[in-house]
Amino acid sequence: MTASFNKLSMISIILSASLVGLAMGYTLPMVSLKLAGLNYASTITGILSALPAVGMLLSSMIIPKLTRLFNLNKLLNLSLLLLAISTLLSAYLNQVYYLALPRFLMGIACGIIVVIGESLISDNANDKYKGTLMGMYTTVFTGCQLLGPLLISLLGIISLIPATILSIFSLVCIALILINPLTPRTQQPEQNEKIRYSVLLLMMSAPCLMIGVFCFSFFDAATLSMFPLYGLSLGLPEQITITLITVIFLGDAIFQIPIGWLADKTNHQRVHAICGIVFILSLLALPFTVNSIFLWIDVIIMGAFGGSIYTLSLVRAGIKYSGQTLIIINSLFGIIWGLGSLMGPLITGVAMDIFNETGFIIILITVGIIFVFSHILPDKTLSKQ
Repeated sequence: MTASFNKLSMISIILSASLVGLAMGYTLPMVSLKLAGLNYASTITGILSALPAVGMLLSSMIIPKLTRLFNLNKLLNLSLLLLAISTLLSAYLNQVYYLALPRFLMGIACGIIVVIGESLISDNANDKYKGTLMGMYTTVFTGCQLLGPLLISLLGIISLIPATILSIFSLVCIALILINPLTPRTQQPEQNEKIRYSVLLLMMSAPCLMIGVFCFSFFDAATLSMFPLYGLSLGLPEQITITLITVIFLGDAIFQIPIGWLADKTNHQRVHAICGIVFILSLLALPFTVNSIFLWIDVIIMGAFGGSIYTLSLVRAGIKYSGQTLIIINSLFGIIWGLGSLMGPLITGVAMDIFNETGFIIILITVGIIFVFSHILPDKTLSKQ
């Protein structure tokens, strides 16, 4: 780490980025349930649900320019303030036309916070414990994401308490950054020059990492949207199917730190590939574990090693890149994440129409195989344009 990027700085960044998980985990189901209760059409609900993703995609495209124009501390604080305000408005407003803007702005804020946060964590962590620290971040992020639906079930969809809690934590993060301003390597004077790379060159400089981000985002979105249909088609009760989704993401949250630690102690690239193989094997085992206790074990493994594909992509990016280039790479990760999230439910749904419930397994295994074999693709060397 740099001298001024201390433990307090890391805590504030991890907490700030993790608030995105809480905001999404809380507001996405809350807004959908609220609109359904007001008898809005499913199409309208779908559009409102997609607006944060659109905002995140847009912000991922402009973050490299924003970080060159503005100080990272100010950019993070403004984004945290925007996150707090948009969350409160999302919880308070009921009219679709009024909800559209805060939902879109939340996506903008979340995109900026995640890209900058992940870049700072990865860039300023020592390579010896980069995997462990990034695992800690993804664990906290996923835990916050799971906390969102829990708050709704405990407090209801009309309560402003969850939004207020998130806003308070946003203000705490702002205060921490004001007390202990960041001067990370991403904006050191010698690295603050304007850097331009073609998108194709950036992708070919680390194709395995790009495919890893796409693989997990595809899996994440497909699981949330299509796993309930998969479970029901196998005769599982609806409540069990929903609980299994929670267990999948619990596996993701619990095992990122030990997998990151293992990668730090051995070899990041080798562990990354092994995670892809175990992910594929867990999918292959899924149909054979139905109606047995091994189903619960299998979905935990699936979530743990599926999540580690993303975690170790971030870790390896932090080792390979630094400074402004790392921010550009993480911005590209954000775009790829958005594409994977959009394509996951769509392609998996088509596959399930063609192959019935087996289509869910076929598509996810295919994506996993592509990721594993991407390790043999050569990396291109970046050169400034």
